[in-house]
Amino acid sequence: MRFLLSVVVLALAAAVPAQTGHYRPYSVSSDFHEVANRKSFEAVVHLAPDHRRLLKKNLFVVSPRGDDQLYEIYAVNDYRNLPSLITTDTVLHLYHVFFDATLRKIEADPLYPKLERMSAKLEEASRQQAKAAPDGAMRAAALKNADYFSVALCLVKPSASPSAATKTELARIKAASGYEPSAIFPYKVDYSRFIVRGHYTRSETLQRYFRAMTWYGLMPFALTDRVGKPVAEQIRMAVLAANALRTSGEEADWQAIYIPTELYAGASNMFTPSEVRQTALKVFQSTQRLDPSRFPAFVAALRSLRTPKIQARITQRSGVPATDVQFRFMGMRYIPDSEILQNLTGEQRPMPSGLDVMAALGSSRAAGILDADHSAYNPQGWTEYRPERVRLTAQLAAIPTDAWRSNLYWSWLDTLRLLLKPIPSGFPQFMLSSAWQDKDLSTALASWTELRHDTILYGEQSASEMGSGEEKQPFVKGFVEPRQDVYERLLDLSKQSRTALQKMHLIDKAALDQFASYEDMLSFFATVSHRELEGRSLTRAEHLRIRKIDGEFYDMTEVMLKYGTNFEALTDDDRNMALVADVHTAGNTALEEGVGKADDLIAVVPIEGKLYFARGCAFSYYEFAVPISKRMTDEGWKASLQGGKDHPRPAWTSDFFTKSKTKEKE
Repeated sequence: MRFLLSVVVLALAAAVPAQTGHYRPYSVSSDFHEVANRKSFEAVVHLAPDHRRLLKKNLFVVSPRGDDQLYEIYAVNDYRNLPSLITTDTVLHLYHVFFDATLRKIEADPLYPKLERMSAKLEEASRQQAKAAPDGAMRAAALKNADYFSVALCLVKPSASPSAATKTELARIKAASGYEPSAIFPYKVDYSRFIVRGHYTRSETLQRYFRAMTWYGLMPFALTDRVGKPVAEQIRMAVLAANALRTSGEEADWQAIYIPTELYAGASNMFTPSEVRQTALKVFQSTQRLDPSRFPAFVAALRSLRTPKIQARITQRSGVPATDVQFRFMGMRYIPDSEILQNLTGEQRPMPSGLDVMAALGSSRAAGILDADHSAYNPQGWTEYRPERVRLTAQLAAIPTDAWRSNLYWSWLDTLRLLLKPIPSGFPQFMLSSAWQDKDLSTALASWTELRHDTILYGEQSASEMGSGEEKQPFVKGFVEPRQDVYERLLDLSKQSRTALQKMHLIDKAALDQFASYEDMLSFFATVSHRELEGRSLTRAEHLRIRKIDGEFYDMTEVMLKYGTNFEALTDDDRNMALVADVHTAGNTALEEGVGKADDLIAVVPIEGKLYFARGCAFSYYEFAVPISKRMTDEGWKASLQGGKDHPRPAWTSDFFTKSKTKEKE
């Protein structure tokens, strides 16, 4: 199952058994006298008035801290003898580290050399096609394809010799200023999409890989015009390019690039070379002699295969027909969140929000925020917005379980769906307020931002028209946020990732060892969650592991960051978790989703019959718009944060977040 709206619903997704807990409701007074460790905690941590107000109201509070990694707070807690609260934020972020590092490793080697070899052979195959062309139209199409493949080759191999058309394209790619006419295709293209972003800024190899793969994924062979009439030149180019892949002997390299990236980001949204070539053979009985009278039949045959679900509505600006019949040589991938954003935008609502995705994934809290603030989220009063969102929500809820496990992208989203479910009664009181729902919503949005960041090269983007030798320490108990369902789902996702990479021989022992450690940690958190919810005490060893958990997080993070970068030593920038990803384009504006440095989270938690202040960590999440020519890189985002620029948090986070920082006493 690859496409959301093409799903024939046969059964509802298997319901996850509801977790139950034994905890009774509790509250605290203004002086927190009910909290057993209030004196020892406040001897270390100074609570400002805002912290006290939100702690009394919600039994938890989030505030800025500024650590480079979420887990760093646990080392401070250990040193200061404070109870740690392990949050879902930490384990979700750690999965991002694994996902991003393994993808980076694969892209740099082995995919990069295959991309270079494939591009060179396809350029030569296209020139041979031109020499053997039966007529002038086919010859012209083959020569354009030679320029097309030459651009990719020059991007991945700067020493290659460009043609005149290639030079023009390379100049526009380098400028990356926005919409400009293509020298090869008969329309304008958004060249700002070539701004290197995500983890691809980290090395010269990845920068080249990003630009070449963006070229193959972004540039469309639009086979029909705006009224659905076949475009002869584009059909000839598409068929010849698809056939060049076969005649050049490069199908194996194409598959070697496509299949691993399909694991991470899903299948192509547009038609693939194989689909185009097989359809051409069926309709024309040839890939060399194409009867123009059969072009409508060719288009109809392709359309009968499937319907690409993400189609940018930017025809007035770009000149690219918003057609459902496009060929991309290594197409951007269908991702359900982009379809959500696409369907929830238009001329009356050009700019969406990450909340749209969370609402469609089942978050009633996100839906409530969207509907309560029309001025922010539907300022032009688009009447079809809410009915369409409700329809998408129902359709997503009906997708079978196996579809949510079809690749790592869908599995990650499925994990976030669990996080967004309402917390049942019997859970700790600090998790039962609407404020905690907002905190979980912020966590899910931040984790989704990491997912979009890691797959920024591949995901089809939506668009709309603009209108130890230790000293003796006191015994300190800890607490794990009791989300057994989330930890077990992440455990399944980790196993899915590891197993798939092993089958493809794309992972080595160093990474496998870290996956084993991560899975052991997730099993531990799931077990502890189960025992907490049943009201059973943890062992001394389990409490000690929670206290010392920063070492486990540190080891896995360090090893995987080095694995992904091929660096012997990491810099402060490598360890800085802040990142940014643009997820939607509206005219000349891009919607950015950002994750900053770690936030502080303090909660009143029940540990074995008593209430304690415990400290953990939370994602910091941001959403804002920028001109497309200034699509943000991680480096630019980090510099902005470090420069002290005020980046406001979403207004709905004010119920649990305060700008006031906690201060630690010496």
